[in-house]
Amino acid sequence: MKNEIFGLLLLAAIVASEPFEGLTEEEMELKLKPCLVYNVNCPADGSMGNYKEMKKELEMMKVGIKLQGGRTPPECTECGRGERCDRECYYALLKVAVLELPLVRNQNQQRFPGKRSV
Repeated sequence: MKNEIFGLLLLAAIVASEPFEGLTEEEMELKLKPCLVYNVNCPADGSMGNYKEMKKELEMMKVGIKLQGGRTPPECTECGRGERCDRECYYALLKVAVLELPLVRNQNQQRFPGKRSV
């Protein structure tokens, strides 16, 4: 139960953070994917794209998404192990959290009424 609560809190904190809040799928592809998946054009302060941090958060993100009724993306089950696969899974989980989970989507629509998430 402790891990499940932590997973939900971690997921909420990640999605509510400034770089992710209210993004559309197209914006995520342009702004986040290069850093999170390919480790390119990441902020110099290390606030995003840090593989060690991503690796630590990965399992808790999966738990948090599952508890909110989200799906596990194929990138997390078909790729295997290693940094590249972990990065692809992390980004795919983030997309599910930002674009598909009802609670997050509703919060984003309230904060950004003019933006549409897919």
